[in-house]
Amino acid sequence: MFGILRSIDYQQMGIRERRERHRAEQREGILRAAREIASQSGWPALTIRGIAERIEYSPPVIYDHFAGKAEVLAELRRAGFAELADAAALAIAGRSDPRERLLAAVEAYWDFARANPDVYLLMHDLTGAGAGADPWPAESGRLTEIAGRLVHGAAPGLGAAEKVEAIMVLWGTIHGLAMLGLSGALPGGAEGVRLLFRRAATDFIRAWGA
Repeated sequence: MFGILRSIDYQQMGIRERRERHRAEQREGILRAAREIASQSGWPALTIRGIAERIEYSPPVIYDHFAGKAEVLAELRRAGFAELADAAALAIAGRSDPRERLLAAVEAYWDFARANPDVYLLMHDLTGAGAGADPWPAESGRLTEIAGRLVHGAAPGLGAAEKVEAIMVLWGTIHGLAMLGLSGALPGGAEGVRLLFRRAATDFIRAWGA
């Protein structure tokens, strides 16, 4: 008797796990389709119906996961900041020299922006899609934390207020370079922009370092 009940429990657990996995796959498919549409036509062209048609779901299936387009955009912005933070963390892992850590991090920043230009613009609410309800989602905090550690390592003598100022200067510089690089306004192509990122990090250390 107990064996039969245990078997039924396992079957029910298996059904729940399959349902949860299927739901997670649906959600990922929705987000992936949204990114593909934006890459081809721009974020303003994104609609729930367009997502549904692309992945051959009915619109109610999309609404079962997201309340509307704004929620899809918000989730993609959160994911973008999380991906960028992961890229920066991976770039500096195993490096102990503060200068090399900062250089690796800013290069990872550019690599992310170049590989994901549509998401990068969305993250900073520069798409015309109206994604600014939550200008700095919680996921951006991890990126700020990493920047703080990098700045502290490269310029350990800064006070708390100066440290914040230094982070803003560094971020403003590399964000500006990223935007110019994505627009094609800088010479030398992607590698030329990479060299400018490295120069920006080197100049930062020279100006702010101890």
